[in-house]
Amino acid sequence: GGPDAGDLRRPNVQITVRSARGNFEDGQAKAIEVFDAVHKQAPATYAGWLADEPIFVEIDEKQRHTWTINVQCIYDT
Repeated sequence: GGPDAGDLRRPNVQITVRSARGNFEDGQAKAIEVFDAVHKQAPATYAGWLADEPIFVEIDEKQRHTWTINVQCIYDT
């Protein structure tokens, strides 16, 4: 059987942010902006969520800088 009603769920979501070619500073600023937006306010239907600070991952083959932000969403079923 499935989980009983009232169980807390904690799915994880990963957000990827990429800069324009060769533009580290603007990409980093956008990654921080996204983090600030998701870190401060969970949607009303969620019990809450936890966001990790942006993590620099790589420079891809098109010379774009890439960050990830991991978010754990918490909601009641």
